[in-house]
Amino acid sequence: MDIANIDKVITDFYDLEKEYESYQYLAEQTMQDMSKKITSLEKKLDNFSGLVSMVNHINSHIQDDNIMSLINDMLIGIIGCTYSTVYSFNDGKSTVEATNSSKLSNPTCERCSLIKLKKHQPFILNNETSIFKNNNKDLPIRSIVATPITLNGNFLGFIVLEHTIYNYFDFEHLMFLSAIANQMAMLLENNKLYKEITYYAEKDTLLNMYNRRYFFDMLRSVVSSKPNKIFGIVMIDIDNFKSLNDTYGHQFGDKVLVSTADTITKYIGDNGLCARYGGEEIVIYLKNVYDYKIMDDYLNKLRIAVQDNIVEFDDVKKNITISMGYSHYTGKTDTMGSVIKRADDLLYKAKNSGKNKLVME
Repeated sequence: MDIANIDKVITDFYDLEKEYESYQYLAEQTMQDMSKKITSLEKKLDNFSGLVSMVNHINSHIQDDNIMSLINDMLIGIIGCTYSTVYSFNDGKSTVEATNSSKLSNPTCERCSLIKLKKHQPFILNNETSIFKNNNKDLPIRSIVATPITLNGNFLGFIVLEHTIYNYFDFEHLMFLSAIANQMAMLLENNKLYKEITYYAEKDTLLNMYNRRYFFDMLRSVVSSKPNKIFGIVMIDIDNFKSLNDTYGHQFGDKVLVSTADTITKYIGDNGLCARYGGEEIVIYLKNVYDYKIMDDYLNKLRIAVQDNIVEFDDVKKNITISMGYSHYTGKTDTMGSVIKRADDLLYKAKNSGKNKLVME
């Protein structure tokens, strides 16, 4: 073989080697691209599977009182975030419906300000340093994905996921979260309607205090769960209410009821529960009972607080007085009915002996 043929063979060999290298590089690139697409597809399938699982779970537990917390826990499990928090917004006020962080159990100014800054739009936010002011005890949050919860154009709340890893969240997370937000919207709306129905079922809407049915249900629960618990029952009647109604009209009578009920409710506070017993009568459950002198002093201060409260309507200004009967449940031979009857009998003794007084057992 002459020199020219040898050079040609060598040249062809190098050309073939280069073509092979180019083919190998192209094959490796194609394999990498395919691997990325497969990984992305697997991630989408995982998200879709997680979405289907969550939707099924929501639909099967829609009446569960802890449904928000359950959904929040599932978000943490599927997405693997550091914090997950569901906020609801009503009348400009924000409430934490569910969170896995004790530090976020109350809405924080930073997070609520961030939501407002984003104008209630979905967003992804990443920062190499902590997004929020990092106190010594706080984990540095470097990645956030969030989406609003809306229904029929109404803004109901926000889901906020947080992570300590920079660039952790991406568009796929946002799409997944948006789908969950649609389910959350129906839950929040149902929860709102349930609270409204419960309110009207349990409350006297005029006096904004519990009604008689709720009071008896609560008392039955106390007696059945703690049969030996000692508690007090106070029966109250507004003095001369019929005369006030007849003289100044029913609107003034309603004002008397509302004002007196408000004074009593504020005075009792966390010491018990007040309810409208019927007409102008109010009943009080006192969860703590002390000796005669302390109870006498406590209830007479309530009587004086009502007396000092001036009820005004149009040109009418009146001081209202109440009569009270007090009895207590000992848990021995007492029944729920007997303690209420004794308090009611003592109330009528107070009314029949001059009114504006307290008669105790």
